[in-house]
Amino acid sequence: MSILESMRSGTDSTFMQVLLAVVVVSFVFWFATPQGDVAAEVANVNGTRIMTPDVEREMRRQFAGRSPNGDEEYARAQAMVVDSLVDRELVRQAAVDAGLMLDVDRDSRISWSVAQTRGSNRQFLDENGEFDEELYRAGIRYLGYTADEYEALLQKQSLITKMQRLMSYSVVVPDAMLRSAYEEMETKARLRFVRLRPANFNDEVDLADAVVETWIAENPGSVEAEYSATQDSLTTPEQVNVRMIVFKLTGDGQGAAELRPRMQGFKDEIEASDNPDATMDELARKWSEHVTADDGGSLGTLATTDLSEDVLEGIDGLEVGQLSDIKFAGSMIALYLLNERTEARTPPIEDVRLDIASRLMRERQTPALAATFAEELQATWTADGAAPMARLEELRLVVQTSSMLNKQSPPGALAPPASMVSAALNASPGDVLPEVYQSGEALYVGVVDSIERADMGRFEQEREAILRSVVQQRRGEFLRAYVDDLKAQANL
Repeated sequence: MSILESMRSGTDSTFMQVLLAVVVVSFVFWFATPQGDVAAEVANVNGTRIMTPDVEREMRRQFAGRSPNGDEEYARAQAMVVDSLVDRELVRQAAVDAGLMLDVDRDSRISWSVAQTRGSNRQFLDENGEFDEELYRAGIRYLGYTADEYEALLQKQSLITKMQRLMSYSVVVPDAMLRSAYEEMETKARLRFVRLRPANFNDEVDLADAVVETWIAENPGSVEAEYSATQDSLTTPEQVNVRMIVFKLTGDGQGAAELRPRMQGFKDEIEASDNPDATMDELARKWSEHVTADDGGSLGTLATTDLSEDVLEGIDGLEVGQLSDIKFAGSMIALYLLNERTEARTPPIEDVRLDIASRLMRERQTPALAATFAEELQATWTADGAAPMARLEELRLVVQTSSMLNKQSPPGALAPPASMVSAALNASPGDVLPEVYQSGEALYVGVVDSIERADMGRFEQEREAILRSVVQQRRGEFLRAYVDDLKAQANL
């Protein structure tokens, strides 16, 4: 029986678990954007084009007004949005192929569901809560849509929603599956485990100078390549020592016309002094309106990368010991003295070659050391019935105890991985788990501390809650498989 025939007949209950996870897009106007003069095709789904404005709307919704954290995050999000739009279009086309139609009002020529969606948008309602045609027309015109274009978007979403509703009504979960899911969710284990990372074995790497020199000889070019790749991080940025006097400009207080002559007087006094730094220190403590006044106007020695734009502009071009011109910046007037400047410096490779080689040796050797120790720990724990505490202390490792975990427990940064939890749920208290488990670079070895089995006597009381959970999970799983099947058959 084909998928389409299964849907129409309703006899294939697995297929009826499909569309809960369909991405439902509310085509209300705050998610839409004017399409502009230029739109490019980003995907083509069986002849239906997905255009850049579609992607831009989704991107803005996903970032919710914030800016992406760099080009990499934006590119990842954009790829996911394009995939989502392709999936949605595939589902819409499947709904059309299945013969689904929308009930259309004869007078307005739009579907009842579209009229309801349009009429419930608060942006289109008047002060009495009634749909206002003028507000509606003005709103979609502001978005760059005609009424036909905007309503076509709503029509598309309504069709997807109708198919989703049809599929969800027909979901069947056998009682045996429900009982099995309940037992799985209610069976929990507490683990005692050791989490170890390659960094725990840094001190186990022999970094005697002779050993490092031998490694460099055996790995020609490695240090030079790493030096080139990490040169920026090795560079000490330019540093300066600056002292400043600041007056604040206020709308109802003293203005630039009065404050500039006062600052000029300070500048003349400092330049005439035998000790300009000490003179400026004294004047700043007495007159400056900056937070540095208590320190004599001193910012201390800072990297130029840590200075504000105003300060950088104020000391630009100054020689050590030189006063700046009187500077205006925003709501302040300032005078700067550059006491010291240390140029940026990148150490020559000869000065850092041993350090670089030592780091590379650790990076390359510690993962194997960690894996070997994890296997030895698992074997020792199994043979002795206890962890080798003295050796763990040498490596600054501890035996941790988890909370009660089941297969649905959310993963945590330091929590045992799901594969380890699954193994524990099928073991008995006191059993050392038979493998070394991994999550990222971390390795886990552990023992089952305790097990809580599901109380099947409470199954009937929990039936409705577990049914909702299982139905939602099964629909989502089948949806992904269904859309993947559509993709495999589609012309993309």
